[in-house]
Amino acid sequence: MSEMNYDPMTGERLTPIAPPAPERPRFTASFREKLCAFLMFIPAYFYAKMISDGLFLDRDPDWRVDLGIFLLGTIALTILLFLDEKTPDGKRVRRGFECIVWFVCLGLSGVSAVFNIGSVWWDYQKLLFIHGFLLYWILSFSGRLTKGESSSLLLLDAVNLLFAVPFRRYFYRIRTMIAALRDAAAGKNAASEAAEKKSGAVLWTLLAVLAAGILFPIAVTLLASADENFAHLVENVFTLFGDAEWGYYIGWFFLSLPVAAYVFGVLDGFKREEVSRVQDRGVRFLTGIRRLRQVPPLAWSVLILIFSAVYTVFFVLQWDWVIDAFRGVCPADPRTYARESFFALLWVSFINFLLLGITHNSARDLEKKSRILTAAKILLLLCNIVFCVISFSKLVLYISAHGFTMLRLQSSWLVLTLFLACIAIIVNILSGRKTMKYWMIVSGLLLAGLTVIA
Repeated sequence: MSEMNYDPMTGERLTPIAPPAPERPRFTASFREKLCAFLMFIPAYFYAKMISDGLFLDRDPDWRVDLGIFLLGTIALTILLFLDEKTPDGKRVRRGFECIVWFVCLGLSGVSAVFNIGSVWWDYQKLLFIHGFLLYWILSFSGRLTKGESSSLLLLDAVNLLFAVPFRRYFYRIRTMIAALRDAAAGKNAASEAAEKKSGAVLWTLLAVLAAGILFPIAVTLLASADENFAHLVENVFTLFGDAEWGYYIGWFFLSLPVAAYVFGVLDGFKREEVSRVQDRGVRFLTGIRRLRQVPPLAWSVLILIFSAVYTVFFVLQWDWVIDAFRGVCPADPRTYARESFFALLWVSFINFLLLGITHNSARDLEKKSRILTAAKILLLLCNIVFCVISFSKLVLYISAHGFTMLRLQSSWLVLTLFLACIAIIVNILSGRKTMKYWMIVSGLLLAGLTVIA
């Protein structure tokens, strides 16, 4: 073998010729993807206008109209991309009841914000809900939920939705637009190789113009900030074009570019992400979690029972005050006793849910269903239900002392949501039914329903 490394005539060592590297496949996009990439300018532009002038600078009182256009545009583009989605066997994807629920939640919260209906939630809260419902509806409508439906893998779905998919496909919009221009040019000039090279030169010229168009206003803005006379000159130039405010339009346009890239990354990212691949990611996640389950069930049972014992002592001390609270009798100042205690008890409830989550993901041999651990978890959830009752009693006392407000209605929704979560988990532990989906649906409908309450 070593003799073949030398030239038999000259005795020089031969340099092995590496096999040619495989050509990277050319980026392609469907007609709908290309159309969506260009139409994305519209909702992204109005979103950038809403955020910059309507919310941050408080210059635009019509930001609600911008929000409405953004929502309608994004919904329309989502339907455009995924309406004819097919399963691997060629059948059309069926959207179930859950997809309709999230669309209703999005519609209620959107109508509330756009038409300024309802005073339970503030505007920034409504915007937060709208973003959440919109992205989750996209995930549901596209069929890319990790388990095919809402489940306990909500956090994994959120990571895929907010970070993994959109940022991995962040530059797909510009690549899709380039592919559209390239294919259009190639289609017109496919007769000869020279014409194809010419079309490529035209494409790169357009990209050069686009790059200069992005850098030029930035340079002008920096120069204007450095010299007042130059800034006055620039303003006069704007006036010659008939509108002294048109510079803002340019700013909104450039602000819309990262917005459009992100939203298109979500839509086209899930369009190119196969359903089986998304679900396999969930399987791998659960498999990795199972490897962490090394704590004996008896150890967690004892720890949870210690928590429950402490809570029981607290309940014994609180029970008379709970009854008095529902009667409107307060042993101390209502503001201090009710308000501060209310939030303290809610934090304890969250700690209990966190404790159950850690237990579920670290206890060994969960499939064997240890009776002691099952009883301990149910006891902890019953304690959480009592915490919800005590918290509601303090809320009732606070309302009787200071009156009813929308903020206290929000607190009531939160207590009810925690109460329903306890019931759902208990049913899941006892029967094995998937109750997470129904808890999310009920909580989401209650949340969206409150947005339209006057």
